[in-house]
Amino acid sequence: LPAPARVAGLAHAFEAALSLLEAHGRRLLAHVAHDIGVDVGWLLALLDPDGSGAPNPPDELGEAATDDARNDPSLRHSLVRACRYVAGVRGVGGSSVLCDEHTDVGFLTLDAHACRPGLEVRRRADRLWVPVEEEGEASCERMAVMVGDTLERVTARFYAATPHRVHAPHVGERIGLPFLLR
Repeated sequence: LPAPARVAGLAHAFEAALSLLEAHGRRLLAHVAHDIGVDVGWLLALLDPDGSGAPNPPDELGEAATDDARNDPSLRHSLVRACRYVAGVRGVGGSSVLCDEHTDVGFLTLDAHACRPGLEVRRRADRLWVPVEEEGEASCERMAVMVGDTLERVTARFYAATPHRVHAPHVGERIGLPFLLR
């Protein structure tokens, strides 16, 4: 099969977005380290078991590390998952749930809100499903942060993994692009 046509500038824009997401996730992990009383270096080293220390969290001015070896994408385990949900498709047990309840592997999931709602999280207090996104453009500018299985284990459930699921949109399609910091 022939390779699909390349979109000019897409690779550069995607790499820039990944770097920003990873730096933001590492900054959030620095807060987690403070919360659980461990050195931030210890927690961040779990992301980089080879000792590379891939990108540092941004400093207080928001500047990320620029050392080439620390920003080498081949040293990263994080990923973006592209998820497409189409209206009218029946899911689990004939319902509108197209992606059943699960938690994500890794430390954190940073999930930019889709312009069509569908993401729900299970609230710990009462175990009810709560919508995360709203209809409309304002929701598209927000991001959900969900705790992953690895962070739950490392913090001895101080931070519990976030159960979530996704419903089909009422009309059209919903595109989700969660970033999993691993």
